[in-house]
Amino acid sequence: MSAPSLSIPIHSYTSTSQLMTTIAPLRLPAVLRGCPLGSCSSTWTMDYMAEKLAGVIRPVHVTTEPDMNFACKNFRYSSLDLGEVVKSAAAGEGKEMFYLRAVSEENPRTKPARLEDDFPTIARDFNLPDMFPQEKMFSSVLRVSSR
Repeated sequence: MSAPSLSIPIHSYTSTSQLMTTIAPLRLPAVLRGCPLGSCSSTWTMDYMAEKLAGVIRPVHVTTEPDMNFACKNFRYSSLDLGEVVKSAAAGEGKEMFYLRAVSEENPRTKPARLEDDFPTIARDFNLPDMFPQEKMFSSVLRVSSR
């Protein structure tokens, strides 16, 4: 039996106060169009990310299956250089596909991933509007996928 689908509202960003008074109190998923996120919107090209993440080794899901399935685990974990993963994922060549959902380098089982701790070379590029105190920020997850 499948879960009922949820319609996710799409909002055009106008201000931090809009987030705090209209969207955040609902505590539901929402899409924010035009929300300022810092220089990452323009600087995070394949070349830039490959350069900034070169030498950073992390576990990555690797598969030859077009639909990765976590239930039957049709993938393997490989510790790979993220600069190379970014290049390979962007190229889309070959049979292997890659998926990174970054976890904390310090303690992946108990500590959430945070760009500033786990990927300091790109962390300053990503900035959320001041919508809540920094100590309330739980995680900021980096994802890279072949498709």
